[in-house]
Amino acid sequence: MGNKFIIDVDVDLIPGKNLTEDDINGTINYEQLYEIVSEQMSLTKKLLETVAQNILDEIRKQFPLAKSIRVVIKKMSPPLKGKVEYSCITVSEPA
Repeated sequence: MGNKFIIDVDVDLIPGKNLTEDDINGTINYEQLYEIVSEQMSLTKKLLETVAQNILDEIRKQFPLAKSIRVVIKKMSPPLKGKVEYSCITVSEPA
């Protein structure tokens, strides 16, 4: 995608292990979340909603511990009449 975007991803989880064990396998790996977002943003799509849904679907697939997922994509300085800071779409889903 040729514009500038800000992507926020919120994931609520059901811990797979006792979180005091300090083990990444019992939680959500934020590096993997970044990779999912980066990969999906590199693919050409007509709609931001499609990209957001694809991000959500891939997170759901890779992280079964996810209780709910929310993906927000902000398109900075969209080409609209007048000065607009950003346009924004949100896709969310409970488990």
